[in-house]
Amino acid sequence: MWSCLYDHHPIRDSVAGTVESIAEITPETLYACHKIFYTPGNMALAVVGDVDPEAVRAAAMELLPTESGEIPVRDYGAPEALTPCRTRFTRAMEVSAPQALLGAKLRPAEPGEPLLRQKTLTGMALAYLYGESSRFYNRLYADGLINTDFFTETDYAADTLTLLAGGETRDPERLLREMTDEARRAADEGLNEALFHRIAKSRYGARLRGLNSFGALCGALVNADFGGYNALDAFRAAAEITPRVLRDFIADFFREEDFAMSVITPGETKGQ
Repeated sequence: MWSCLYDHHPIRDSVAGTVESIAEITPETLYACHKIFYTPGNMALAVVGDVDPEAVRAAAMELLPTESGEIPVRDYGAPEALTPCRTRFTRAMEVSAPQALLGAKLRPAEPGEPLLRQKTLTGMALAYLYGESSRFYNRLYADGLINTDFFTETDYAADTLTLLAGGETRDPERLLREMTDEARRAADEGLNEALFHRIAKSRYGARLRGLNSFGALCGALVNADFGGYNALDAFRAAAEITPRVLRDFIADFFREEDFAMSVITPGETKGQ
């Protein structure tokens, strides 16, 4: 999928690297990478619980080096176009039914409030269009085009934002067509306000329940620290999203020409 969406950004390559890049790794390369990236200046510590913040800080300072180190400068190359560099990838493997992964890329917003707002909008849009309460999900589930494996998510990594959806399906091309048609209908006809408010309440409840999970809250705090916003401001950001705002967002970023699809088909292993 990433090799379809991205033309030159390194995220298009396997996280393990290419055969050529692995062959060039030396012990000195590993030591240099560790020295640059694994420093306190490039890390965040989140602690949740009935603790004394100053005591936690004192304990951390006992273990950390006196110099925090510089935050490394990352270079991912020139900005990518928002349309995919190719729209399809297929590979035959030993699976019992076709597996499809669909994706579209957005340009990540600037750190701070813009990024928090974008994250809120993408989550709301995916839940409204394709979540388990949506017309799309229930219609296609009843038809057998998708099953409970179907998922949607957003992926923020290495200065990229990718919208993802997929799962097992007997007809990947129809699934893509249904997804883009659903987005186009929402953009053209407007949103169902009852569904919008139901989704908003559901996501508010999930956000509230997340405060009871130490792991989830720590993760949210770290992501917010790197993103330049306050994690608890997510409640306010969600309350500011209206049906009109969400409709405009869907119209701008869920267009048919923005999507690519990777499909695993039953058969002997081969790719194209």
